[in-house]
Amino acid sequence: MDMTETVRAKMFRERGWWGEDRIEDFFALRVAEAGDQEAIVDPGNRLQLTGELPRRLTWNQLVSEVEAVAAVLLSRGVGQGDVIVAQLPNIVEGTIVFLAAARIGAIISPVPVQYRRHELEHIFALAKPKAYVCTKVFRDFDLAAMVRQVSGAPELVLVVGEHVNSTGEALAPLNRTCDPTTVEIWRSERVFSADALFTLGWTSGTESMPKGVPRTHNQWLAIGRATVELTALKEGDILLNTFPMTNISSIGSGFMGWLMCGGVTVLHHPFDPALFLAQLRDEKPVWTALPPALLNRFALDGELMRSGVFATLRSIGSGSAPLPPTMIEAFRTQCGIEVVNVFGCNEGMGLAALPEDIPDPKLRGTLFPRFGAAGISWKSPLAAYTFTKLVDPATGEEVLEPGVAGELAIAGPGVFDGYWGAPHLTAKAFDSEGYYLTGDRFEIAPEDPRCYRILGRYKDLIIRGGVNISPEEVDNIFAGHGELIEAACIGIPDPILGERVCLCVVPQPGAVVTLEGLVLWASTQGIAAYKIPERLLVVESLPRNAMNKVVRRELRDIAARLLAAQTEPA
Repeated sequence: MDMTETVRAKMFRERGWWGEDRIEDFFALRVAEAGDQEAIVDPGNRLQLTGELPRRLTWNQLVSEVEAVAAVLLSRGVGQGDVIVAQLPNIVEGTIVFLAAARIGAIISPVPVQYRRHELEHIFALAKPKAYVCTKVFRDFDLAAMVRQVSGAPELVLVVGEHVNSTGEALAPLNRTCDPTTVEIWRSERVFSADALFTLGWTSGTESMPKGVPRTHNQWLAIGRATVELTALKEGDILLNTFPMTNISSIGSGFMGWLMCGGVTVLHHPFDPALFLAQLRDEKPVWTALPPALLNRFALDGELMRSGVFATLRSIGSGSAPLPPTMIEAFRTQCGIEVVNVFGCNEGMGLAALPEDIPDPKLRGTLFPRFGAAGISWKSPLAAYTFTKLVDPATGEEVLEPGVAGELAIAGPGVFDGYWGAPHLTAKAFDSEGYYLTGDRFEIAPEDPRCYRILGRYKDLIIRGGVNISPEEVDNIFAGHGELIEAACIGIPDPILGERVCLCVVPQPGAVVTLEGLVLWASTQGIAAYKIPERLLVVESLPRNAMNKVVRRELRDIAARLLAAQTEPA
């Protein structure tokens, strides 16, 4: 299935942004060049996550297991163009399944390990997967048993790891007896395009359920090259991958950047500060990425900053919220590390504020280069193939005056082509020139018109620890609660996670609702744990507009006043 129309594909190839190489071609090259060298390292806490000991594999060991898994998938009837939903933490088998899918031309659809029945039923209905792959357990939760109870789940449930029972079939590495020529013979009879789909990701937006974001080999390779250029990765570099392999940040850097430079990817999941610092000391990575709140937490610990634990890092990526200038300055002066401010989304390539382009920490935390703007040049390699503009959401006209808010629109070889099975959403997501409308509110910075400043979101999203949560999705869950007249959730500021989920409710007359009771009820609805509210506010009514939609901006103002009143001294 080739997604990108011929005209765009031809233009991207002519400009050298796309080619005929596929992800498996880069993998084969790395195996040939560095076969006996280490390639991938499990998180040190894997025993607590899945019940198995951590593993370290060389490139040769990795390719052997990839071929074995590819053979198993073929033997189970999974092949070219088939969708494989993978619900795996950051463990070596997760990367193996990605590479095995690329080997047989399948489409890998990674979903967060926190997803439960509520999200999976929606995804299975849209993606119609041929197979579902998971670990037997994740932190004592039986994923394989859970998925058997999900409506629309595929018949083929494959389990990685040693703990397999009747709920699933074991998936090799696992199977050491497969014929090594099985995959090669099957491949020789088929044609594989670099414009074929490789992943089907999922992203939350203002719509009530996750949207499918398909991406081709060429689109991922464009992002991989950008990662290498932005981070100045070199052959053999070690990367510490702290984000789950379900979004553009992790796949674009910890997976694609790793394949492009042929070094070592060290996996980490879920985030654990002590384990992270231990991995910095023991594995000595040159690059990693963390949310701003966590970096700020480290920067405030003077003893930690002077300890030398960050010594091997050349740069750190961060984003999803403004970066505190004091944090950027602390890492620069105390550790000699530059923090790169990155703005991105699962739908496409993003913006990056490099120290070479925006050296002042006070500006780099909130400003981004206006890539593609006429007459402006940048040292960042992204400038060559990233095109942006601001548009007025009401008129669609381009905003060119500093200080005037507009919606960021972006185009380039890494931007996706449209939402999976949702032409109505795709039509709204792109303008007439083919730019993706991000839903994010920016302005041209008055103090430096070469740059954009991020102002917030037009779309109502909650970003908790760098993960997008659709407030409407959570609203719909609580619409079924019998003791509530109405409910709506918002994000409230949090110094660690950036935002937390706050539920604002209007109870039925005489009903007494508590956060504990609502959390317990929500946990029975099959919703991912990170979407469950962490604060509760009881209000007289929800602010609504003329179309009867909740005005979350006003609700956030109401919540801010109520929360401030709760913290004021008596």
